[in-house]
Amino acid sequence: MNYLKTLEKNPPKSKPVISVLINCGFLEYRQNDVAINMMKLFCEQNGYRFGSVLKIGSGEAILATPFKILVIRKIKRLADSIICAKYRTLQTTMPLPPKMFVKASAVYWINYGKKNEITKKQMETMDIEK
Repeated sequence: MNYLKTLEKNPPKSKPVISVLINCGFLEYRQNDVAINMMKLFCEQNGYRFGSVLKIGSGEAILATPFKILVIRKIKRLADSIICAKYRTLQTTMPLPPKMFVKASAVYWINYGKKNEITKKQMETMDIEK
């Protein structure tokens, strides 16, 4: 947000095309759509051209699975679209049924918490930062 505020108050002489790579913790990559629409509105209101988008679903966990290759391929396609100025919207997520994703993500976060000495019970509260 601070970067966008600075860009709004101090626009460069040559305005860049704004492209977005976004990831959310939900399986459905469409959960990123509100944030993308906000970026489009920012561009429209501030005179920036909107470029390409890569919407990734399934959070950071996807990078610790064999599905990481799906993200790598899409990032390469995103970069190509930006380089060639052939802007497009791309998306990817783990190809799992929702129930399996929820179970797998719970295991992922519980193990992640253990590495950081945080219990499942602590993660289930709003007081995790205390």
